[in-house]
Amino acid sequence: MYEALIEEGYDISYPSVVNTINSIERKKREAYIKQEYAPGDIVEFDFGTVKLKMNDGGIKEFQLAVFTAAYSNYRWARLFPKQNTSCFLEAHALFLRKLWEITGLLFMIIQELR
Repeated sequence: MYEALIEEGYDISYPSVVNTINSIERKKREAYIKQEYAPGDIVEFDFGTVKLKMNDGGIKEFQLAVFTAAYSNYRWARLFPKQNTSCFLEAHALFLRKLWEITGLLFMIIQELR
């Protein structure tokens, strides 16, 4: 690379080329892959910690269970006292119940429109 720059007529030192290349290679690079989803195809789940100020002034930690639909970015969340199997299962059961309510309502609307 240094030799190619010299041949092109640039007045530059070899250490300058090396230092520039090293600084470029040290930079963090982020890559994104654009993904496309069909409606209802994927829902992601995660727990996160939330700190809330209580009425007595104290701070209490809760676990926030969050479901996110990949296609529509619809989100459903619920606070839980812990991140354990019981809370995990309850979060999933409540989310599925919510989906059933939404799809049941949509089904009734579609039937009325026919």
